[in-house]
Amino acid sequence: MSSEKANKDFVMLLIYVLFLMALTFLMSMFTFCGPYKGWKRHGAHIFVTVLFSIAIWVVWITMLTKGNQSLNRPEWDDPVVAIALVSNGWIFLIMYIIPEICFLTTTGGGLNSKATLEMYYYLQYHSVLLL
Repeated sequence: MSSEKANKDFVMLLIYVLFLMALTFLMSMFTFCGPYKGWKRHGAHIFVTVLFSIAIWVVWITMLTKGNQSLNRPEWDDPVVAIALVSNGWIFLIMYIIPEICFLTTTGGGLNSKATLEMYYYLQYHSVLLL
């Protein structure tokens, strides 16, 4: 496969990933509207994580497109790709995974928490109303 064809395929994958990130970003906003407080906390973690991830991707794409043109280098820069992917992984770990693990290991977190019972009763009440 030629390098130009590989670059075009890579750009198509970038468009797909950015679409999924934008969709996740927008869908995480809906969690702030519901009555369940646990969803709001999870939604806030997802919202902030995706916000930082989108910022990394925008900077990365700008560096690849504008930076290579200003340096008169037509090829893609592999170290920039590696740095962006590693930093995106660290953002995911720091902004989402670590807070979720901390929440689950506390005494109030997990399946036996008050918020989980509230959600159970909320769903039970609304399912009875639908019958």
